[in-house]
Amino acid sequence: MFAFYKCIQEGLIYNCKIPLKKSEELIQKYNLEFIGMVKEYWENNVKVILINNKLNFNFIQDISINYNKSKKVLIHEFNSRPCQPYNFYQVDQEEEYKLYETINDDITIQLKEYTEYLTLTYLSNHKSKILKFNI
Repeated sequence: MFAFYKCIQEGLIYNCKIPLKKSEELIQKYNLEFIGMVKEYWENNVKVILINNKLNFNFIQDISINYNKSKKVLIHEFNSRPCQPYNFYQVDQEEEYKLYETINDDITIQLKEYTEYLTLTYLSNHKSKILKFNI
């Protein structure tokens, strides 16, 4: 699986935060639909998503992370597989956001709206499809 995160390289740091004022423009550009409020938890390499009162557990194994200067995207290659649900109390990271999403030619486009900024992610099993897509 590949995730492309729209961002700008600033020295050794990658800034993936998009100003909130771009929200409507991006929703219209990609014809995104509101999915719901999401809580995302990370414990080690387990990603837990809570959406519409439903928990989803996935084990994430990182393969590589690279930056494409011409497309201005951080490219994350990883494997994901379901994980047996379990009880958790303390997590490494916790986020809450509004999720907007659409699927276009086997590419899932996700806009995550946090309280102070947005992030834009393109997901697919086919790296070449995302690279050809008008990001």
